[in-house]
Amino acid sequence: YWLAGDAGRLQQVVTNLAINARDAMPGGGTLHFELARIQVTSVESSPLPEMPFGEWICLAAADSGIGMTEEVRVHLFEPFFTTKDVDKGTGLGLAQVYGIVKLHKGYIDVQSRLGHGTTFYIYLPGQRDVEPEVAVAREQPFPAGHGETILLVEDNLDLLRAYQGTLEGLGYRVVTARNGKAALGKIQKSRWIKSNAPDKLGLVITDLIMPKMGGKELAVELRRSNPALKLLGITGYAVKGQKEKLRAFGFREILHKPFDLEVLAETVRRILD
Repeated sequence: YWLAGDAGRLQQVVTNLAINARDAMPGGGTLHFELARIQVTSVESSPLPEMPFGEWICLAAADSGIGMTEEVRVHLFEPFFTTKDVDKGTGLGLAQVYGIVKLHKGYIDVQSRLGHGTTFYIYLPGQRDVEPEVAVAREQPFPAGHGETILLVEDNLDLLRAYQGTLEGLGYRVVTARNGKAALGKIQKSRWIKSNAPDKLGLVITDLIMPKMGGKELAVELRRSNPALKLLGITGYAVKGQKEKLRAFGFREILHKPFDLEVLAETVRRILD
């Protein structure tokens, strides 16, 4: 089996899982990594119901740590979700893992019992009909970030989680909000909106239709302070005939949901460049 992917980002997945396991074993313990080949040929043989049939590589990371409750498990990959003290971590590591796995068209599952450790299962599409050199050459590296600050505004938590993890995994600094008003509240006292700030806001990615304040209204408010601010609109609704109006609001491009996370990575880099 061969895996066509980005070696640097997959290494980041392993590193983040190891760090998470270490923190779950404050008194010491064991961490075990295992690779396995899986062939999914039926619903019964699939580890997850949403996984398509085919060849898969499974990376399992099992620790003997404190484990977690079911309530913690279901929120585990949310951006900034963490059970650590305020000064012990941001909760971004597992969100990054989630985003990188999705970027590679993979799946992730977690099994855990409080007091009995945790096992992460990562399923990545495998290939066995090509040589490794061909597989690597076929998979071009995803365009990476260089620490630019992105404001990501999305009311759907699952999508916010996926986009957040992907962008963080690509090397961007991401500030998140669930609607336009929340986004404005987060940056009112910050320097990100100022065009001459060292950590200036490089790009705003926002859903167009959200409760309390949508993307167009947010764009108007943000561009009052920085008329040159770049915006990327995302939407699940048709915007035929509205693209010119949206450009007037400052949107460089519009992505229609659902879109591949690789498309997001390429579009963000293109706009920033």
